[in-house]
Amino acid sequence: MNGLGIDIEQLKQTALTEMENGQHKAAASHFDMVVIGDPNDIDAPFFRAYCNCFEIKLGEMPNAATNFTNAFCRYVDAVKALNDPAAEREKLDKAVTMLSGLVAMYRTNASNTTFIAPTVGLSISSAAKAMNANCNNKLKSVNANVSERVTVNNASLEKSNKKMTGLLVAIIILGIITFAAFMLWTVLL
Repeated sequence: MNGLGIDIEQLKQTALTEMENGQHKAAASHFDMVVIGDPNDIDAPFFRAYCNCFEIKLGEMPNAATNFTNAFCRYVDAVKALNDPAAEREKLDKAVTMLSGLVAMYRTNASNTTFIAPTVGLSISSAAKAMNANCNNKLKSVNANVSERVTVNNASLEKSNKKMTGLLVAIIILGIITFAAFMLWTVLL
């Protein structure tokens, strides 16, 4: 319990359960309370950033990816500072699993958005690529041996970004041709 009579450990367990059950908004709120109640907790800020990547508008995804990346990098530093190889491996494996899940979600949203709003889809895909690359670089910089899973995501994200860029260019060219045809048609009438 903290000075406010709140059982921080119970609150953290509630937030973890909510996060695992996909109740990300409630979990983020509870992780906020954990951060306030125990500023030294290294997990809560990272998990909060993860939860904040869900239940948001598509246009907010790039900003959420940046926030997650920053939290991921701080988390890796905090985990390494524990000087406990077993805890490090467990925590970083979980962090990489969470990262991989976010990257997959971002890729799906980018693909689903490509035909509706190509620039938004490309923005989401680029954010996923940057998030994955920056987190991978952080893991490499501290010699964490979990980065192989992250590296695999980079190659597929690069391919996805190239495909979406090509599609965006095709849509723009088609728009220009359609506009030119319309203008020619109006002139000839």
